[in-house]
Amino acid sequence: MSRNIDPTQYLLAALLWMAALHLLWPVTTLVPAPWPLLGLIGLAIVIGINPAAHGTLQAAGAGIKPDAESTALVICGVYRISRNPMYFGCILALAGIAGLPGSLTPWIVVALFGIAADRVFIVAEECKLSARFGAPWREYASNTRRRIGFSAR
Repeated sequence: MSRNIDPTQYLLAALLWMAALHLLWPVTTLVPAPWPLLGLIGLAIVIGINPAAHGTLQAAGAGIKPDAESTALVICGVYRISRNPMYFGCILALAGIAGLPGSLTPWIVVALFGIAADRVFIVAEECKLSARFGAPWREYASNTRRRIGFSAR
């Protein structure tokens, strides 16, 4: 699975699109000031989730890049509650940032990023893990949500 664009580049592009949409086409104000500052809570949570997920992968000797060979099935740490905590962290960060300006249009990008992460990265990565680790992966996948807060397993 070779990609020219990695998830970080998708995240940066999403941030640029969010800013552009808010500046060029804000549509409506969802919440008045100072309530948009609640978006900072999402960002604060991400500061815990993504480094924890990264550290857990590193400690297991597992690759972090989507096209890296899977050397270990990581099911501990934040991976006990989500099969994809780093993607969830990116979505949460975007949601936190989308809330800051208080307009509607940045939320479009959050939804599109979530769909793109799922279709471009998560499905392919999980197929690779299933092929590499077989029954242990399938058991883990059946007991652990793909994303935190979503009903899809």
